Amino acid sequence: MNYYQYADGSSQGTIRPLDIKGLDDVKKATFHPLGLNFWPETRTLYVVNHGEHPPPIEVFTLSDDATTLTYERSITHELIRTPNSIQPISDHEIYFSNDHHYEVREQAVLAKLETFLHIAKGNVVYFNLKTNEGKQVAELPFANGVAQLNNTHLAVASSTGLAVHIYEIQPDHSLVQRQRLLVDFWVDNLRVDSEGKLLITGHPYALLLERVAKNQHKYNLDHGRRDGLDPGQRPRAGSRVDEWDGNAEGKIKTLFLDTTGEVYGVSTTTARDARRGIGFVVGLYEKGILQFEP
Repeated sequence: MNYYQYADGSSQGTIRPLDIKGLDDVKKATFHPLGLNFWPETRTLYVVNHGEHPPPIEVFTLSDDATTLTYERSITHELIRTPNSIQPISDHEIYFSNDHHYEVREQAVLAKLETFLHIAKGNVVYFNLKTNEGKQVAELPFANGVAQLNNTHLAVASSTGLAVHIYEIQPDHSLVQRQRLLVDFWVDNLRVDSEGKLLITGHPYALLLERVAKNQHKYNLDHGRRDGLDPGQRPRAGSRVDEWDGNAEGKIKTLFLDTTGEVYGVSTTTARDARRGIGFVVGLYEKGILQFEP
């Protein structure tokens, strides 16, 4: 894992590796991070680790100088089935999504059917880290990105549902749906900037995404060719980033659209520093990140 310091006065910024302490050799060898999120008050980083089965949520502490991650614990629970995105809401509480009911490595056919038949078996779970207890609080097709809009509302992406569900958080941490934002692409992850605007990132063409996912492993972008295939000819898939202003009657507008993926493909997450006017897009299979300004 690396850390990018973009606001240090350098026009190019600086990228440096994070020193990860506390992981044993077995966990280091199997560490495969997917969704992650940061709780700044305690400098706690939550990371979904799909390198183990069943996948745990790993908990780290980030050093004050952002150079070191210290492993604290692994969270395992029967409700953590196919974890994807994490949203901390306090120093000991999180919401996370399970994108499917059926896990690909166990029941590949059923998982595929769940995806393409838009079956609402993905879910959102509230989890208390002090008591190690949780409960399912929402169910929707291919639950993906989770983002806290404010103290009372949570946004959850439904990739195959082509929508973002807006829930009101109840006193018992259950969720009541209040709105559904419809889009015309597969939503992946969600982020809220400091102005309260929701950044919605995803994939314009699902079939192209599937083709990339199946064939990307045949290409090695760092060391030339693999399987005799030219990295320059690897398949591409598009990117899209939309913005919602957070108001019930607000509009969704497109910030970035690359239908072919030739500029920057397979977008999965967008973050924006609204004060500095700098944003970043991350791609599933891209080498590097895309930085943008207004």
